[in-house]
Amino acid sequence: MVTMLTEKGLITREPGKSRSIRLVAWPDAAAVADVEEDLRSRPPDEITEPLDPPIASLVEILRADPRTLTKGSYWGHGKKAAYIDLAVESMAGLRAFVDRLNLVDRRVRDKAFFDVSLNWSEEVVTSCAFDLFPDWIMLSWTIEGAGRGGSPSAETLAKIAKAYKAASKAPAPPLTPPARVSS
Repeated sequence: MVTMLTEKGLITREPGKSRSIRLVAWPDAAAVADVEEDLRSRPPDEITEPLDPPIASLVEILRADPRTLTKGSYWGHGKKAAYIDLAVESMAGLRAFVDRLNLVDRRVRDKAFFDVSLNWSEEVVTSCAFDLFPDWIMLSWTIEGAGRGGSPSAETLAKIAKAYKAASKAPAPPLTPPARVSS
């Protein structure tokens, strides 16, 4: 939040120096509304470690969707499965993500296996600020290669990224209301 206020020019600070935050000018109502909207809209979207080139394009495609954010990623380097920790906004965001994965799975079924699980570690709860953003759902997407070692190849990750991008452009299927049960 301090970084965002600094970027918007509402405060100044000296990094590493305590009590150095200063209000630049009293913000007008529009500036306050803009900051409040930023705080309400989504948790911070950050990858703390450098992205491995083979998985970078997939992470960037996920980041392009405003209902998805990424928290961490790893490519297995031929030895382990790849993964991306991500969050989706609400059940609608989860449904869109799963619908896209189903389309991608049809294209890479012979080359990779997907596993998506809820990620509810202490690190995730803190980094996603679930108390401020309760509608966001944190997931881990694991991508296993079908070949030796369990890691998807760079080519397979590129194919997954291309398929996910295409699936993102496809119209979302209509939401069907749950069936009513009569007694």
